[in-house]
Amino acid sequence: MSRILIIESDVAIIRGLTDALEEESFVVTSKRDGLQGLAEARSGRYDCIIADMMLPSMNGREFCYKLHEEKITTPILILVTKGEEIGKTNVMEIGADDYITKPFGVRELIARVHALQRKSAIKMKRMNKA
Repeated sequence: MSRILIIESDVAIIRGLTDALEEESFVVTSKRDGLQGLAEARSGRYDCIIADMMLPSMNGREFCYKLHEEKITTPILILVTKGEEIGKTNVMEIGADDYITKPFGVRELIARVHALQRKSAIKMKRMNKA
């Protein structure tokens, strides 16, 4: 079973994502602010992290920088509010692997999570061969 960490301050979004991901057989853990999310990312082994860009105590940009600084290589999908000035290039610059704009379709988000997992598996295979 794949493990997903959701870091999002909106309880309704957490609940909706958790329900949809659990229906797809993911094991989901959630935190409501950036510092709690960072502590959880450090302590747990996750296959993907879904984090909102606008988090209390530490925003998504700081969160991504910190993960990479600490050599945590878990794929990161950033949730961006429509109208925020962030594009694909900016997402890559902060260390995230992908982003999706709110409001989003849950099916698209799940497809993106699966894609990140596939890319991560390929990367791990390549690293193990080296």
